[in-house]
Amino acid sequence: MRVLLAYRRGEPRVCSMVHVPSPEQEDAKRPVRERERLITERGAHTNRIKALLYGQGIGEVFPRRADFVDRLVGMRTADGRRLPPKLVTEIRREHERVCLLDRQVAALETDCAADGVRWAVTSA
Repeated sequence: MRVLLAYRRGEPRVCSMVHVPSPEQEDAKRPVRERERLITERGAHTNRIKALLYGQGIGEVFPRRADFVDRLVGMRTADGRRLPPKLVTEIRREHERVCLLDRQVAALETDCAADGVRWAVTSA
């Protein structure tokens, strides 16, 4: 009771009150949180593709480019061999996930544009 009375008197460091958001306020935060998760996941898949290729001696790849899959077929390992077929298949599946996440992020941004949602700048 002493703490509550001190807080009511205006003593600043006695305690802090927690503001519980309304269901509407909490729901309004969902698009931003979802977009952050999607971008994080997209970055993870992109990094996985880069790591798989780097393990074969191939650097400077850009998995989000439109022609990435076409270029993948022509890539050679550091010693000049073609990429192993199962590796190519795995990379294609990872690339499909990246493309799906790109579409989901774009759809989310389009849906929220009318609501005036402003996005923080992300570098993924």
